[in-house]
Amino acid sequence: MKNWNLFSFNKVFFVAFFTLVVLNSFAVIVRDDLGMQFIKVLSIPVFFIFFYARNNKINISLIVFLVLAFLSDGVRLLFHDFNIFCLESVFYSFAFMQLIVFMLPKFKFIQFDGLIKAYLLMMFGVVVFFANVLYDFVGIEFLNSMETMLFSTKCTVITALVFVTYGVYLHVQSKQSILFLIATVCFGFSCILDYLNFSFVNVWSFMILNRITYLLGIYFIFRFIIEENKLKTRQIEVDVQENFSSDNIFV
Repeated sequence: MKNWNLFSFNKVFFVAFFTLVVLNSFAVIVRDDLGMQFIKVLSIPVFFIFFYARNNKINISLIVFLVLAFLSDGVRLLFHDFNIFCLESVFYSFAFMQLIVFMLPKFKFIQFDGLIKAYLLMMFGVVVFFANVLYDFVGIEFLNSMETMLFSTKCTVITALVFVTYGVYLHVQSKQSILFLIATVCFGFSCILDYLNFSFVNVWSFMILNRITYLLGIYFIFRFIIEENKLKTRQIEVDVQENFSSDNIFV
């Protein structure tokens, strides 16, 4: 019965994600700017409502991430008298920094084998190299210096996040680390598609892919939190059973 309830919850949670994808795609196709912004703002609250209905435990760093990501999603609706592009980049940068703060204690770079260290550094260098190639090839000349700097900062933070998360995955190789890695890779692809959207205006296919990859990132973050809570619950049950067994031995 417990497994059936969990299966039903996971299915409902996925349906919520799929519904948001359909609504976002429809709003992009019909060019409804207000609808796109409104649906984007609702994404995190919708996920959070379904999550909180069954799980009520969440790390403070992840709460801060969700709040900052929500502000980033709603910046066009909440702020009208500021540079929207700059505010969006600032909020997203701080949001992804919170994910780095959350994962950094699990990032045991010093304990890695020398070959793994070299592999991670090589991968980081390759990502930075291709990011520079993409920038040189596409360019975002229509942005001013401040907008370019903040957008580059956001991309750099995401690159660092993927680097840290991949290192944690190599060290732990658990279901939770895989979910978190998938989420960060989705955020990375979303950033690249954002870049292409700014460079190639009115390309709706890039906009839809951008929304889908971003929603996938948020979806897998919540799945990560759910799996973390399940692991902690099982650990508590094991500890209780061990304490109960110890008490019976002494009796």
